Amino acid sequence: VAAALLSFLAYNFFFIEPLHTFSIARPHEFLALVIFLIVASLTGSWTGRIRAQARSALSQTRAIEAQAAFSRQLSAASSAEDVAWAMVTQVHGLMGGKAILLLVEGTELRSCAAWPPEEIADPVEMTAARWAFERGETAGWRTATLPNLRWRFHPLATPRHVVAVLGYEPPDRDQPLSVADEAKLAAAVEQAAVALDRALLVREAVKAAAMQENENIRDALLASLGHDLRTPLAAI
Repeated sequence: VAAALLSFLAYNFFFIEPLHTFSIARPHEFLALVIFLIVASLTGSWTGRIRAQARSALSQTRAIEAQAAFSRQLSAASSAEDVAWAMVTQVHGLMGGKAILLLVEGTELRSCAAWPPEEIADPVEMTAARWAFERGETAGWRTATLPNLRWRFHPLATPRHVVAVLGYEPPDRDQPLSVADEAKLAAAVEQAAVALDRALLVREAVKAAAMQENENIRDALLASLGHDLRTPLAAI
């Protein structure tokens, strides 16, 4: 619109008599100028909309590419630690700020990965993290539970149970997350929950297989010892 107005004035000043003034001697020239201004304004408005749509499409394309790369990372992750590091780096890259993933060890939540590296030392923050884990609800910054904290905690839930908790601290706590950022964060949490659950199941399966192998070795050893002892006892 500003360019259309400047073009309107420049055309009047340099090309319509009397030249080098903003006066218009003939009525039809004034009408032509008005039509010129309308066409220029519409063209500028459409150009601005097209540019905004192009920027939005580029942003969506980059978000889809980042999500696809994150999915490939999760597919290649072979352990819970690999999934945790992929998760925190993805959230930090998409949203900025800080990200930390908390896993259960015994009865306590422990930091598995954080980017930038940081531990949560505030007991109130850890209380919000445990709330998110036990209730399966988001807690912390700008939520219904302890909204004045630095961190927001998202439970990584699967149909079976909550497998971990993601902590996120935004770069600017005075500004709420946009709808697009909320959607990105929710998608990352959902993907990571499935991948982490799979990694934990694999860990449990490997542990169970190792225990079964130990049992088999113990049984074989006892059987061998029993056979070796029966032979001299029979002779005696």
